[in-house]
Amino acid sequence: GDFIGLIDHDDIVLPNALFELVKKLNEDRDIDLVYSDEAITDETGTRRLSAHLKPDYAPDTLRGSNFICHLTLIRKTLMDAIGGLRLGFDGAQDYDLVLRATEQARKIAHVSKVLYLWRMHAGSTAMSLDAKPYALEAGRRAIAEHIARIGQPGVVETGLGCSYRVHY
Repeated sequence: GDFIGLIDHDDIVLPNALFELVKKLNEDRDIDLVYSDEAITDETGTRRLSAHLKPDYAPDTLRGSNFICHLTLIRKTLMDAIGGLRLGFDGAQDYDLVLRATEQARKIAHVSKVLYLWRMHAGSTAMSLDAKPYALEAGRRAIAEHIARIGQPGVVETGLGCSYRVHY
């Protein structure tokens, strides 16, 4: 296909998700990355616990937190150009991928609808960062490499929860 979707194996893609994403892609053929809002749900997927209503693409906000996450579609030619997922970023591999994709994407779009349900369970960072303590450091390194690639040297530190701060 022309796009590759980022989802987790244990989460739920809502029935209208692909329709809404393709609708957005059809509005502008230059979009290389499109993402949607999401909600945290219980383990059964029957009770929504909170919504993650995301902003439109904002580079500085993305450097503070991986708000794009899932559900995301990336044009396959862009994915090929950036080399796909990289080793060494376990727990933050999608963050590293999204940062690299946004560096080269012609256009980035946001569908302001909850199209994806992220299940909260004991092994998920939706419940606790303690599930993947290595993820925070991997995310910090992904941002540090990102700002170096775009020529904005700085120091990246971890913040509260799963957030980061860049000192340019």
